[in-house]
Amino acid sequence: MMQSGYIIRSYQAEDKPAAIQLYKNLMEHHSDIIYWWPGPENNWENVCCFFYKDLMIAKAQIETINIIPADHSTNASHLIFFNMKLHSKWEDDNDLRKLLYKKILEKAKLKKEKLPSLFPVKLCAGNFASEAKENAYLKSTGFEHFKSLYWMRCKLDNLVPQSTLKFQVSP
Repeated sequence: MMQSGYIIRSYQAEDKPAAIQLYKNLMEHHSDIIYWWPGPENNWENVCCFFYKDLMIAKAQIETINIIPADHSTNASHLIFFNMKLHSKWEDDNDLRKLLYKKILEKAKLKKEKLPSLFPVKLCAGNFASEAKENAYLKSTGFEHFKSLYWMRCKLDNLVPQSTLKFQVSP
């Protein structure tokens, strides 16, 4: 709990309208953002929500994306990704961003304890380059550029080309 009217807690079923409202606010004010939806109930403990009265003013979530098995023989790292978003009216509030990031770090340390200790763990944020305020804040905490993605898309109802390759399917 912060000051009067502010609440910090994990995502709950009744937060869906607030999460949708936050998404709409972000899309209204930014052309390109990566917004993670809270997902199924078994993931909600990984979603941290900040409210001012009934308005979700910030949301962060974390997920282990790449787990290296203990018997893996090459040099590799576990990857834990997170996503933080602030409502447009609070996007300049670095104190709020700092609290959100602190919650992410706490969850990241818990996730790290469950991973095979033979490999290092990288904490990663996935943002578009256009998410300048998020990226600037993360750079100020010691993050540096890791990788960039080349995004592609198609409609799911597009037909997949038929292959001329002949093969037999085994049961």
